[in-house]
This record gives sequence, C-alpha cells and structure tokens, in this order.
Amino acid sequence: MSNPTGKGGFGERKQQIWRKGRPKEFNALRDLAQAISQEVAIGRDKETGVTSDIIIAGHRVTVAEKILRDWARSGDWQRQKGFIEIAFGKVPDEVNVGFNFAKMTDAQLTKFIEGALAAVGAGIDGSATAGPANPTPMDNGDLPSLHPAG
Repeated sequence: MSNPTGKGGFGERKQQIWRKGRPKEFNALRDLAQAISQEVAIGRDKETGVTSDIIIAGHRVTVAEKILRDWARSGDWQRQKGFIEIAFGKVPDEVNVGFNFAKMTDAQLTKFIEGALAAVGAGIDGSATAGPANPTPMDNGDLPSLHPAG
C-alpha cells in the first residue's frame, strides 16, 4: 500500500535516524540516577507534617538505602526478590541437570544404570520390592541382564 500523503515515508526524519543502531546504554541517565541515589532521603513526619532528613541509628539515610529498606519490608514478593538479588546476587534462571550419555564411558554408563535400577527397586522405606504391582508390557520382567553370564 502506498503512502497516501505522498511524502515518501520517513524522508522528513532522516536526521533522527540512529545510523549506528540504538544506543546500548544511556550513560547520562545512569549517572543522574546514581547521583540521586546518593542524596539524603527526606521524609515527612506523620504527626506534624514537617519534612526532614531521615536518620536511622545516628546516620542520614540515602535514597538508595531508603528504597532497599522499603523493598526489604514490603509485602510484595517481587520487591523482596529484587532486594535479595541485589544483596546476594541473581539466582540462575536455568539449571541444567541433564546427562550427556554420549560422553560417558561404558563403566560410567553401567554404574549409572545399576544405580537407577537399584533406586527403582527400593521402596519408599528403603526395603526392596519385587517390582510394580501391575507390570506394563514394557516392564514385564523380560529385561536383559546388565551383567554378562558367567
């Protein structure tokens, strides 16, 4: 569909194009936020309505400290999670517990299978069981032995 105005699309805004792509960082905004975070926080007294510096344990509280304290005391789990991640680091989003069987040796594979079969054969209380009460066609006891005869 053609442009009904006949202006040619984005021609009038060519000077506003980011020729090297969108900036990955906006350092001026980050610098401003860091400067504000170091300022002394101001609070309002609920009884008198007077505003003054917030003082806790004899020191003036910064804006960043006030925000962190608010997050820590918040009933919102997302703010509490944000506080914990800032304090102790972000928890990895993905945990890979898969096995790469292609890189295992025959001895490692045998040990893995024996351990898995032992875990399946043990009951919840640790006692050995004879297997499932209702065997399925895939689990009818006809599985080959892992150990060579002899």
